[in-house]
Amino acid sequence: MHEPRTLLLHLGLSPAETEILLAFLHGTKRVADIIKHTQIKRPTVYYAIQRLEERGLLHKTGKEKEHRLEVDLERIASLAAERSKVTEENQHALD
Repeated sequence: MHEPRTLLLHLGLSPAETEILLAFLHGTKRVADIIKHTQIKRPTVYYAIQRLEERGLLHKTGKEKEHRLEVDLERIASLAAERSKVTEENQHALD
């Protein structure tokens, strides 16, 4: 089995998106903590969070002013399955 970082990169996430998603998976919930943990600059963190939300990998929960971001593990699994299927189809096409 692949390391989570390698798997996420293989799914097409940028290095920043990967590190931020891993921080969320390890329980980090605040942007300030993500910046401290990952050493990624604040604007990049916000941009990556927006991209992760657009891809359906993060979603907001709770009240509007007090919302938290949660990782959508089902969406990650779905992306992995889709990528695996495409890879398998491409392999069959080459045979």
